[in-house]
Amino acid sequence: MCQYYGLTDNGIFLQKLIIRGLGKLRFEEIVIIIFLLLMSLIRLSAGFSLLPKESMYLLLVFTILLLNIYSYLRFSHSRFFRIEFFNMIRDIFPILCLIAIYDCFTNRGAMTAPELSHYLHRGKDYTFLLARADKWIFGNQVSFILEPMINPILTDFLTLCYVSFLFYPILPHICFFISALRSGNPERHWKERRRYNIQIILTSLLGYVGYLLFPTTSPVFYFDYTVDLHGGQFSEKVHQALACYRNAHMDCCLFPSLHTALTFIVLVCLFKNYRPVAWLCTPLIFSLWFSTLYLEKTFFVDIVAGLVTALIGLSISPFVDKWWSQRVMRIRNLGHKNEC
Repeated sequence: MCQYYGLTDNGIFLQKLIIRGLGKLRFEEIVIIIFLLLMSLIRLSAGFSLLPKESMYLLLVFTILLLNIYSYLRFSHSRFFRIEFFNMIRDIFPILCLIAIYDCFTNRGAMTAPELSHYLHRGKDYTFLLARADKWIFGNQVSFILEPMINPILTDFLTLCYVSFLFYPILPHICFFISALRSGNPERHWKERRRYNIQIILTSLLGYVGYLLFPTTSPVFYFDYTVDLHGGQFSEKVHQALACYRNAHMDCCLFPSLHTALTFIVLVCLFKNYRPVAWLCTPLIFSLWFSTLYLEKTFFVDIVAGLVTALIGLSISPFVDKWWSQRVMRIRNLGHKNEC
């Protein structure tokens, strides 16, 4: 017989509900929820809105789209396919939530006001440290060194590489999904899937902490360039779209480079599990890293810091995974003991 130490029936029900809920949540899901709440509180304390409405709309659209796809599959595919597709959705959704957290740094409600990090640091900017480091290493800024290479075809190609970053974090999950369908084994690569998601989430949040602690500005807004990054219509439309997120008044998310950090983790995962795909992606990902310099988005030291951040995420993820698995087992055991 279980004991609830004087709890009422409603208290007992709530306790069971909390225990069961915590036992079913994954580490990255809880961390995302906590970080979103923390960012919301920081925004409110700074006088910003709770969350940017654009990120809320984006999450809502993603949720509705994924639920509609799953509802369709429920009546048109096998149970195994539906389960694996649902697992893939659950794996991908925390990664999509990272976009909402990233959007918390912006202040698009006031286009001439500083974004969150610069506001918290009372306008202080540390870009000069990055510029000094690059100049000490190369004798000049990398973006200035690359100016003679600028041409429309290269600009279009590297712009495509730059925006393809949004696709890479979900690529391993697509590979895991296809592999499970081919093998008919839902447990295949289960540990690798869990470990990869933890690596991506931890590395992203470490990067976001860096954004909060070290507000900086992209080279394109910090230096006066004499050569324009002229490209075709594709490049122009992409840069116009990016201007909604990164302009002279809304630019702080630079150090470390998460374009570098997250794609490095993607490469590590693919080389471990899907080597042919990894070899195919390697030149494209290296081009993405180069594009951040060519397009004047980052400094070279940002890329180095991104690689260090990725290595930290890769190093601590096994310990976090083991620690969380132990906590889940304890929570579930507690739930079994409290069953009457």
